[in-house]
Amino acid sequence: ALNYEAKKIVPLPLEEMILDWKILRDAPQEAAKLLPGAGRRDKGMRVLLTAAPKNLVKQYLEIFSQANLELLSLETEAFALGRSLLGNDPSLVLIVDIGALTTDIVIVDDHIPVFNRSIDVGGVTVTKAISNSLNVDTARAEQFKRDVGIVQAAGGPTGVPNAIKETISSIINEMKYSLSLYQADRDKSVEKIILTGGSAWLPNL
Repeated sequence: ALNYEAKKIVPLPLEEMILDWKILRDAPQEAAKLLPGAGRRDKGMRVLLTAAPKNLVKQYLEIFSQANLELLSLETEAFALGRSLLGNDPSLVLIVDIGALTTDIVIVDDHIPVFNRSIDVGGVTVTKAISNSLNVDTARAEQFKRDVGIVQAAGGPTGVPNAIKETISSIINEMKYSLSLYQADRDKSVEKIILTGGSAWLPNL
């Protein structure tokens, strides 16, 4: 049954993916919301499904093998973020991982990633925007980004903050969209937002 359901949501052919799943603690009322007509306890269950591309897993296996290390398990980045940043905190939390090339948005509820989106905007995107705005090379644009950040410094280079703001706005909009999408039919609201990733160090972000 899980393989059949997975075909609806996994973006790649199942033969190219490794699937793993876990039955979550019994919550028939929640299942009834997700599955129309599933009011009875035996009509629905909540299952956490995880998928990873086989070729990516194979790369990790080869790396560990060459390093003569015994690999016990692998987990997706969403799980790793929740585990490392939240610890025993059961709150409903939005994690925004702003990396060099992408930004991952993960909503974690009671230690379980329940929502995950990724957009192709990151620190490199901000640097390129500054470079184009000021017509300077990448190295200088990177230094401007680290020194100036979101707020215009007195006497600082004009155009830098706006270039950053325009790029960061796409991340903010995606955060708002993710929150509205997840919370639309739920009683709980996100309690915290955690910023992480190298580009989260952007001054005044």
